[in-house]
Amino acid sequence: MPYIKKMIFDQSDIDQIDFLDTKLKDVDLSQAKFDTLVVNPELIKGMIINPWQASLLIGLLGVVVKD
Repeated sequence: MPYIKKMIFDQSDIDQIDFLDTKLKDVDLSQAKFDTLVVNPELIKGMIINPWQASLLIGLLGVVVKD
């Protein structure tokens, strides 16, 4: 059976954590609590987040959301 790597931050407060040089593919942050993270936008592909977190991170990709 193949080994599956998966990291989950369940109800962890990770506000302002520095993931700058970290590949976040398959890392599940959907249950973590944060307002800001330090990440490299090129390395967040495959990261698992919830809709609220998506709204916080979208600015890192240079996207402007207009209401």
